[in-house]
Amino acid sequence: MKLSNEMLTIEVEKTLHELQSKHAEWDKQQRYADTLLYTLLEGCLDFYYFVRKDERYESAFKSVCDFKWNSKTTLATLITKAVFGAKAKKGYAYAKALAEAVRSEIGVNGNVGMAQWLKENGGVNGVIRNEKGESTAKAERDYRILVGKNSERFGIKAKVAPIHAPQLAEVIGDEECVMLVARNADTEELIVKYMSNSNAIKDRMYERLGELTMGKEAYREKRAEVIEEIEQEGDEATQEVLEALNAVKSKVAQAEEEEALEAA
Repeated sequence: MKLSNEMLTIEVEKTLHELQSKHAEWDKQQRYADTLLYTLLEGCLDFYYFVRKDERYESAFKSVCDFKWNSKTTLATLITKAVFGAKAKKGYAYAKALAEAVRSEIGVNGNVGMAQWLKENGGVNGVIRNEKGESTAKAERDYRILVGKNSERFGIKAKVAPIHAPQLAEVIGDEECVMLVARNADTEELIVKYMSNSNAIKDRMYERLGELTMGKEAYREKRAEVIEEIEQEGDEATQEVLEALNAVKSKVAQAEEEEALEAA
């Protein structure tokens, strides 16, 4: 029996609705599975930080790993194999994601947790995909941080004048830190609500400062000159390090020579 156009339309719509319902169910299950996976990986990261607290913990953990590994096997790989199985198809990807989380100081020093970090960055594949692209992105980010750390050299003046605060200076010490400060309207005192010397947090602040600096005309005018100076300073620092290393090598060589003469 030949269906009318109207009936065909109804059938098509019905089929599409069924497929859409199945996709919605699959999507729901996928999101649930991803949530479980991210929770597991967050547990792996917590365990990584715990094991690294004490060499005894790491040795004890390695002693119970019932799969083949050697001295070159990373702790991230050991943990993911122990949790997901030594033959897990995606074990390599999980280990890379875990290692990247450690490198990025995820879950410590006020940074977001592993599960949230994965959600915000496209999951496991998102944080490890396209190594070339990541390298380019990292180089660009490093450059923004460099510009931020040298913003004054590009002619960018701080909006707040230097503050003489001996008590605060004593707390901070010689390290840079990031602070969240509020003013008490009644006492005119400054209240430090949060303070961190995490390199990851400081780098984010410097990166933002670098972005703002790069948008200024003063930066565009002085860019070539300042970058050349910075590169030259880097070359000079490298030379100083090499000279220091050569001095150490000379001392070692001299000591060996004296020892050989005494033994002769």
